[in-house]
Amino acid sequence: MNIFISADNALLALISETLKNGFFDFLMPLVSDSKSWIVPILAACAAMVYFGKKKGLAAFLVCLLTVVVTDAVCGNVLKPLFERARPSGGLSPSFPSNHAANMFAAALSLSYFWTNRFARSAFYFIAVLVGYSRVYTLSHYPSDVLGGALIGSVFALGSVLLYGKLFKEGKK
Repeated sequence: MNIFISADNALLALISETLKNGFFDFLMPLVSDSKSWIVPILAACAAMVYFGKKKGLAAFLVCLLTVVVTDAVCGNVLKPLFERARPSGGLSPSFPSNHAANMFAAALSLSYFWTNRFARSAFYFIAVLVGYSRVYTLSHYPSDVLGGALIGSVFALGSVLLYGKLFKEGKK
């Protein structure tokens, strides 16, 4: 376990100290702040539903439900269970990263509906950027973000498989 903790701390130091620069000092707190994402997310949801019609509405609803469930499980079950301290000494538990879990849940669930390589790349780029920002700002250890990404991806996979069973296979 000491090797794991040492590797986690070394990667945290690499990201938050060695790779530190003025541009990221400005950008990463914005990327990490949930409030920064409200307008872009609402605009993307509106565009999804407007341009995607039924497919867009389905994508929005599956994504929304996946993120709500992922957020609730991570925040109300897993964080209290693990009680890992944050690198910055914040008050709430660190593992898993809800930001990473939610963004990867959204990325994977939206990728199910939009198979275009550009769209998928954008979804995952944003998820990785948010995860990176959480480590850069010392809000999480790298393993918190990796754990959150894995958990969010598993919940999204479950959601899209359930959606496929309920709505796609019934139309055959």
